[in-house]
Order: sequence, then C-alpha cells, then structure tokens
Amino acid sequence: MINSLVQGGAQKSAILLASELKNAGHEVQILTFYPAETDFFKVPKDVIVERFIYPFQDNGRVNGRNRTIVRFQRISNRLKDFRDLRQTFVKFKPDLVISFEAATSVLTFFANFGLSALIISERVHPEYHSIPKWAKTLRPIVYRSNKVVLHCQGNTIAEWMKRKYKKNVFVIPNFLGEETKDIWNADSKKVKMFSRYVGQKGIDLAILSWSLLPQELREEYKLEIFGDGDRTEYSDLVRELNLDSSVTLNGATKDICRELSDCLLYIMPSRFEGFPNALAESMGYGIPSLVTDSPSAVRDLTLNGRLARLSQLSSSEIAANIEFLLLNPNELAALSSAGKEIRSYFNDSNTLLEWTDLIDWTLQGELSSKIDCKACSGEVKSVEAVRTRAGLRRELNSIWDIKVHAQEMGSQAVVSAGKCDKCGSMNFSGSQGSGRFYDSCHMSAKYSRNSWDYTLQMGLISKSEKILRVLDFGGGISPLIHDKSGNCDLTVIDLSAYVHAELNSLGAKTYYSLSDIPAGKKFDHINISHAIEHVDNPVHLISSLVKLLDVEGKIFVTTPDATHPNLLASPLEWPPHHTIEFTPKAVLKILNSAGLRNTRIFRNPNQTESSFDFMVSAEL
Repeated sequence: MINSLVQGGAQKSAILLASELKNAGHEVQILTFYPAETDFFKVPKDVIVERFIYPFQDNGRVNGRNRTIVRFQRISNRLKDFRDLRQTFVKFKPDLVISFEAATSVLTFFANFGLSALIISERVHPEYHSIPKWAKTLRPIVYRSNKVVLHCQGNTIAEWMKRKYKKNVFVIPNFLGEETKDIWNADSKKVKMFSRYVGQKGIDLAILSWSLLPQELREEYKLEIFGDGDRTEYSDLVRELNLDSSVTLNGATKDICRELSDCLLYIMPSRFEGFPNALAESMGYGIPSLVTDSPSAVRDLTLNGRLARLSQLSSSEIAANIEFLLLNPNELAALSSAGKEIRSYFNDSNTLLEWTDLIDWTLQGELSSKIDCKACSGEVKSVEAVRTRAGLRRELNSIWDIKVHAQEMGSQAVVSAGKCDKCGSMNFSGSQGSGRFYDSCHMSAKYSRNSWDYTLQMGLISKSEKILRVLDFGGGISPLIHDKSGNCDLTVIDLSAYVHAELNSLGAKTYYSLSDIPAGKKFDHINISHAIEHVDNPVHLISSLVKLLDVEGKIFVTTPDATHPNLLASPLEWPPHHTIEFTPKAVLKILNSAGLRNTRIFRNPNQTESSFDFMVSAEL
C-alpha cells in the first residue's frame, strides 16, 4: 500500500521491497491511489498494480452550490471509496499487507480490518511530519492496536514511536537499490542537492548557508538544487540574497548518476527525515556528503557520522561545514572513501532477510513471546524490545565490525527481550552463540571493554601469600595472563579456538568446557567476567563452578547491569552474544542459593562507567 509512485524515498522503498519479495517467490500486488501518468518509478515486471484513484478525494466529483448537498455528496463519495477499497482487499485475499506512510496506513487499517496481518511502515519522523487531521486523530488508535506491527528506518524514530504508542517498533533500513560505482570528480566545482521543494528538506537553509560563504568561494563554486515542487518561494530567496550567479534551482532529474558524476560535495540540510535514499545513493557513489543531524535515521545511515559529515541544524553551522570541506580536499577525499562503505553495512540481501524475518514472524502470529527468567524462574510478562535476527547481524557488522555467518544467528526470526517481574533481570528469547561466533567477536579490533574488575582482582592476587590456582571462565584473552606478581596459576575456559591459540602461546592452560577439567582439580580463585550473561543456564553454571572451588576459595562475577538505561541499544547485549542481563539482586540470590557467603558488590571506580556493570564476590 502506497499513496503514489511519484518521486520520493517511500515510493522507491515500496518498489524495491515489492521487487525483492517478488524475486523471493511471493505473489505481490501494489495498491496505489494515483494514475500511471504520475509514476516516477518503473514498476517491477510481474508485480500487479491496482490503481484506486479516488480514496477520500473529491476530484471534481462534487457538484452544486448548496453546502448541505455538497457535504452530503462528499460523505457519500468517501463511503463509496471506502467500500471499494474494502472490496479490493477481499478480492486479492492477501496474507499480509505492508502499508507505507501514515495517512494511507490509517485508511488501510480500517479497510483491511479483520482480513489479514498488517505491517505499518512509518517513513519519516512522525513527530514532525504533517498529516491530515482525520488521520492524526485516528493514528494512535491504529498504531496501538495489537493487530498492527510497526516498522521504521532508524533507532531515533523507533524510540519516539515506542514512547508515543506504547509498543515495540522494528527497525529495518531501506533497500539501497541499484549498484553504485566510484564516480566522484574531485575537480568538480559544484555542490549539489536532490530534494522536493518543501519546507522539510531545508532548501531555504541551503540557500541561506550559501549566502554566508566568503565571496571568493561563491565565485569559484556553484550550488545546484534538483527536485519536484513549486520553486517560487526559493527563487525569490535566491534573488533577495543576490545569489543568481551561483545558485540554480532545477526540476527533478531521473539521471542522478550523471549529475553526481559532476559533483564535488552533496548536501542534505533536512529538518527531519526518514532513511534518506538520496543520501545513501550519494555515499554509495563515493560523493562526499554533508547532512544535518536532524530527527531521522541519519545517524543509523551514516554510522553516527563515520560515513558522512554531520552538521547542526542551522544555516551558520551548515555554512561553516561547507566552507571547511571546500577548503580541505583531504577531508573530502576521506569522506568519499568512507561513504562507499555503505554497501557493506547496508547491503540489500541483508535488508531482504530482515524483512523476511519480520514477515515470517508476523504471519506466524507471534506478536508476543513467552520467556522464562533464567535467573530466578520468575515470570516475564511484558516484551521490552524486539529485533530481527538479520538486523542483529547487520548491527554487529556495522557497529562492531563483527562479521557473523547467518547460521550463527539461531532459528528464531525475531528475538524478544523481556524484564522479569520478580528479580528485574532482562531475558532474551534467543540462545547463546557457538565458538565460531566468538571467534568472529575476538577477531574484531572493536571487541573490547574496560577491565576494571581484572585490575581489582590482580591487586588481591598480588597480596596473596601463596600461588593461587585461578580459573577464568569465558575470559577470552584473559588480562590475568599479564599478572606480574607470580601468584597466578592461570586456567581459562573459553569457546573460541582463536583465544586458545593466543593464550597457549603465552603459557596459560585452556579448556573448551568445564567437563574437560581433570577430575578432582580445585581452584582458589574463580573469575566469571562478562561471561555469565552469555550462557543459557546461568544457575547451573554457578552450581558447577562452586563444585570446583576449594575451601575458603573466592568467586568473582562481573556482568552488565540490567537497570542501565541504554542496555538494549547495543547488539552485543542481545543473542547470540548475551542471553540474559542481571540485576545485582539476581546475582546475589544465585550465589547465596549455591551455598556461598560473605557476598559483596563492587562498582567501576570510573564514575562515568560505574552504572554499566557490577562485580559480586563471594566465598565458600
């Protein structure tokens, strides 16, 4: 369901999604409300297009001067439109409807009511996007319905929608579409912008910022703007600022590639956005890009400014960034190289897998998943957040440079996170990763964390009057290997072959599982640093480790704190990396239940990081 197929990000996304679903073997129909002559995008072969021309529009069908008669005719026409739209759904009998844009989606909800599953895709930030009053009034009812699954393109938008509509929102980026190539012309003298002539896109900000540049730069470079819509307001602004010789306002172009091949810098000064396709295309072609850090999916698309330069939303800030880039060719070259990485982070095959995961989950009717608490066997009643397995895979790659094989993501199409009502721990519906997954983690240069807990433990070990038999469970490349006191006889349990090879070369003993440890061996000091949250049965793990603890031996457990406000933001907090996030209360209960005593809670002495994780010590 899409309002029209005119030029726009939502329209391109709908066309590309329909094409990919068709190629994947589905029967796909596009229902749109505008005639074929208004189409900007080519409809994929074998995709049915049903054009429903008059939904909630009068378009000259209302005649007469009597207001009462005119009003009656309008109501009558709208009821007929709604009836015909309903009949269209009944005739096609879809298993699933995916509706783009807010007003269209509200209408779709009622016309499709009781017939099939519905995914609503919000295309821009709804707090700033203006829609008809009737749709705005009904939208909260529709979006909060348990019959509706919500989707958007970025985490900032999703968090707002989650707060507003009191339900979880799936985040899947747009398809990038056709393949791009490196076409950047570093000798070009043109700065370009592709956009509709509407206030949202900040064309006025682009023109104002251009007027703030030094005269010599405006004489050397040109600003060219392309797009649909009424240019009158912006033409007046260009004349008012005496920019006629350096700013041109053009109509829309279908040959974006040709225009970008003569472009030094692409700018997007939007006031709000969704997942801007024009920016994705620009970066994919290697064009250095400058974009405003507006309410949108821009931060997701640029990997928090790694792939494009971000500017504050003001003409002075935009002007300062343009001037800086025009005067620094090395910065432009760096942006060109970085932007091209978008293809590896947002490839279309993974986007299709994310949609497939969401579609499978929706059609199975699994709008909520029952999760039992792994810490206390309490009841997890509410789902706090949801992620597709393919989406987690993409984020592991884009944020942490962890390249994960699809088979490592488990069998669940969607992973749910829910808080235990009894102990407050966050539980996930997915399962722990394999050794192959953790090999991928350890091979990433970004896979590291603050080892304050190891520093504290090495201080205790160095004060020992004897050599301590130390077991580090799931320690990875354990920092304890670097203990200089000579009091640490180290053994490490880890799933990763990469870890074993590294530690063995440094003289540490390693095992893949607890069952590999020789019978009767005991330890004076057992450390579980950021490992208990990785296992499927943490209670059994602690029980097994306590059996390896010698009399008066100590155990140390460090783990992320489930009460941390941004805990679920990182894909590393989700399966297959983590299966549960604990509260201090939950860990204390597990240790006490295992027969340990003298429990004590430690926090990171770095105050800015102290709330992220905690360490609990106990002894036998």
